[in-house]
Order: sequence, then C-alpha cells, then structure tokens
Amino acid sequence: MSATWRKVIDGAALLVMFIAFFTYFIQTRSNEPWPPFSWRPYAIGAAAVMILAVEISRLRTAGRLNNQGTRLLASGKPGAALRLFERASELAPRAVATVISNNIGVAQLLLWRIAEARKTLRSVSAEPKTLRQETLGSESTHALVCALNNELSVAKQWLAVPSTTPVEGHVALAKAVIACREAAFDVALRELDEPATKHLGGQMSAWAQALRAWAAEQSSGTSLPIDRAMVFGEAEPASVRAVWPELADAIDRAATK
Repeated sequence: MSATWRKVIDGAALLVMFIAFFTYFIQTRSNEPWPPFSWRPYAIGAAAVMILAVEISRLRTAGRLNNQGTRLLASGKPGAALRLFERASELAPRAVATVISNNIGVAQLLLWRIAEARKTLRSVSAEPKTLRQETLGSESTHALVCALNNELSVAKQWLAVPSTTPVEGHVALAKAVIACREAAFDVALRELDEPATKHLGGQMSAWAQALRAWAAEQSSGTSLPIDRAMVFGEAEPASVRAVWPELADAIDRAATK
C-alpha cells in the first residue's frame, strides 16, 4: 500500500467516524429516542470496530515486516531489509514509523547510500524526543553518517548530544572516521582501539578494520589486511569511492599487497 493510499484510507476512516458520531450527537441532543430497531447505533458500532480492526491489522503487519527486516539486517542483507522496512513504514503509525525510519537509515548506511541515510536520519531527528527515545542509538548513527558524508562539524555536534541509548561502537567508529577525514591517523588508531569497537559486527567491523589498516599505513607504513567484500557488502565499489575516494584508494592498495 502506497503512502498516498494510506492517507486516503485514513481520511475515509476519519470521515466515517465523524459522520457516525455527529449523527449520534444530534440524536442525543434532540432528546428523541432512537427509533425501534434503528440501524444507526449498530452502524456506528460496526464502523468503529471495523476501523479499529483495520488499524490493528496494519500495526501488526508493520511490526512483523520490521522484525523480519531487522533479522535480515543482522544477517548482512541490508538490501532486502530495506525493502521490508519501507513497506513497514507505509503501514505504521507515526510513533512506530519513527523507529522503522531509523532502521531504514541504518540499511541505507550499510548500502553506502550515505546521502539517502543522511536525509532519512534527519527526518528522524526532527521528530519529538518522545518519539525518538525508542530509536536505539539514532544520535550515534547520525554522527557516523555525517562523518562519512564529510560533514565533520555536524558529526561532532551529534556526538555531543546526550543519548539514553548510545551505540558505543558507532560512537567510536564515527570518531575514527572524523580523525581519518582530518588526517589525524594516530588519533584514529586510538579510537579504533577502544573496547567498544570489539562489539561491532559484520560490515561495520570490516569498516573498522579498513580504517585501522589505512591509519596504520599512513602513520607508520604498516600493512594490514582489509576484507574488501565485507567493506563493500551489497554495495558497488563505485558507491564507496563516491563517498570517500581516499578510503577507496587505501582499500585498492591493500588488495594489491
């Protein structure tokens, strides 16, 4: 169901509810009893039950799709996960959609669609804090996306935002990206030695490995291996180069050694 059709259905549901309760209000204000066997009370009740059933079904479907997408994301399939998150987002109410939008941003990040991830996470950050409190580590993830997008001052601002659910691995990785962007490779190595980076898994662990190899090469001439396939994931090498040409060059050099 597209977002447009969802709005049409929501509007129709609200219209039905308005007409039903307006009819009820007029009837009760007139102090006239309902005619015997009047269909109107039953119609009002049926409309309310039907609308509630549709909303509950839609919410359950959105939750199921989001859970499936989360499992795919954890198994290293961000492309398939993104498709499920996008379907779930069209169905979910605003409070749940904020969590799903954060997941969309993470999937886009892992696909190296950094500009899209930046836009998605910007929309998440614009939501009220009460809606964002369930988005695990949105501030630290936003900092990482901004750092990869070479918006270093913005990334530092996000790192300074207090978070009740920070993802410490993302924080350390974002700081390492900033340091490499600023050619402070010794600083990057210190950040990558933080215990939090040991908890990074899958593709982000490979990103940390690639940054460590590049920083070691630049600071001491040491050659370390880079898992190219894991760094790229489901993205094309050209996507990485478009985001960060210097890192792409470092990956290419490691592949020839």
